[in-house]
Amino acid sequence: MFQDLFSGHAEDYRLHRPTYPDKLFQYLTALVGDHGAVWDCGTGNGQAAVSLAKSFSTVYATDPSAQQIAKATPQDGIVYQVAAAESVPLADQSVSMVTVFQALHWFDAQAFYQEVRRVLKPGGILAIIGYHTAITGIAEVDALYEWFNREFLWEKECWAMERGTLNENYAHCDLPGEQVDAPAFSSVCNWTMQDYLAYLNTWSAVKTYEKKYHENPVQRFVVPELEKYWSNPDQPREVRFPLVLKVSRL
Repeated sequence: MFQDLFSGHAEDYRLHRPTYPDKLFQYLTALVGDHGAVWDCGTGNGQAAVSLAKSFSTVYATDPSAQQIAKATPQDGIVYQVAAAESVPLADQSVSMVTVFQALHWFDAQAFYQEVRRVLKPGGILAIIGYHTAITGIAEVDALYEWFNREFLWEKECWAMERGTLNENYAHCDLPGEQVDAPAFSSVCNWTMQDYLAYLNTWSAVKTYEKKYHENPVQRFVVPELEKYWSNPDQPREVRFPLVLKVSRL
């Protein structure tokens, strides 16, 4: 059953989430010889779809949230549709690649894999990408992030249980097909302190906390500590997100 945890802040999600590096898309594109069509499942605001459209003639970008699709970036070659990962209106063997960015943990995995087998052409690629750690290089800030993410919000039962799958780097997700050894990539953002805080405020767990406790946990628990260690809050600094990348060929 679809857990709609992002529609209420679709615009913030579009504005304040990390982007993905060009080298990642170059790597993915090189895995297939047919650049006709790709399915970007769980596209959200279409962030990855826009990059995929540089290399593929058609990007089928689907998401179960109508609000997310409404905020997606329109572009020639991208076909946005409101659809669940487990049942998508695509023809059999119609795409050469399926991508999932920051969304696999929300799917019924086995039903989704069945759809992947149906829509992929023989020899097609399934690529799963995610992130869950932000590294600023400031030890105190990074420790605060880990505490807030992995301890505080979990103890308050604000993260959905599915999020734990991502925190484990999708280690227990057995993708169909033959695994492809993939290189390591990171998403790198140049953010001010306010940019960093805006990203934290897009988390579904933060929205859940606000509903349960009627206060913003970022403002109460993160900001006072962050201000101690983030020198010059208006100066952008590098924030790195190591990417989780699992690839298989069917």
